[in-house]
Amino acid sequence: MEQWEEISWALPGRVVQGAGSGSLDLGGEIGGDVEIRANRLHAAQRLSVLGDMDYQAAHLSGQEYLESNVKGSSVNRRALPPNIRIRGFRLMAVLFMSLLVLVAGLVVVRLASSLVEAAAGRAVRTPWRSLGKGLILAVSPLVGLAAMLMVVVWLPLYIWGPLLIGGVPFLTIAAGGWLLALLVSHIPVAVATGRAIGTVLGRRWDTAVAYLVGAVVYLLALQIPVLGLPLAATAMVLGVGGWLGRRSGSPAIDAR
Repeated sequence: MEQWEEISWALPGRVVQGAGSGSLDLGGEIGGDVEIRANRLHAAQRLSVLGDMDYQAAHLSGQEYLESNVKGSSVNRRALPPNIRIRGFRLMAVLFMSLLVLVAGLVVVRLASSLVEAAAGRAVRTPWRSLGKGLILAVSPLVGLAAMLMVVVWLPLYIWGPLLIGGVPFLTIAAGGWLLALLVSHIPVAVATGRAIGTVLGRRWDTAVAYLVGAVVYLLALQIPVLGLPLAATAMVLGVGGWLGRRSGSPAIDAR
């Protein structure tokens, strides 16, 4: 049988010590350690490696022989996806934002339970009115930004410059309020969803438990491809509209 002391690949498709091309078949006896980096790797039943086996291949066949016909250790160094870091960062960002949403929602529910119940009731009782009010608030920053751009374009610098400087604190407060509204906008819809699930299950949950159940459903729906973002946006707009309603009138959701 043909015997090699060592086979080593530096790059896929490039031979360092006479092993072949980007596709490699192993079927003989190798008297030492083996290190292989290949695009395609096939191991035959007659393969016998007397040392250690370190291999990595995008396309692999005969892996059972790479495990059983190696006297030493056999290590399969699977290549990680090229965007593994981006996926990891995205997962961490999703987990952090989900935790932030849940904590913020629980704080609001504990501090203003009656207001939350009333907002949830309005979102259920008058959904179209709530959607309209929420949509107005959601697009108001865009309208304000468009107005500012028109002022910058049409008015000379000595007029809009001082106005812009003086309006920075107001704009900062308005932007903070808008972001806060977005952060708590899901709460009425989450509570209403939790109440509905509790009714189906025959359970009467308090506001905090109903919120947690509904918020988990909301966060899971956000991960649905294509439909997740539209569903979440609709829930946010509906929730904002529920917050903006009047407090008078009994909520449509049983809060017991």
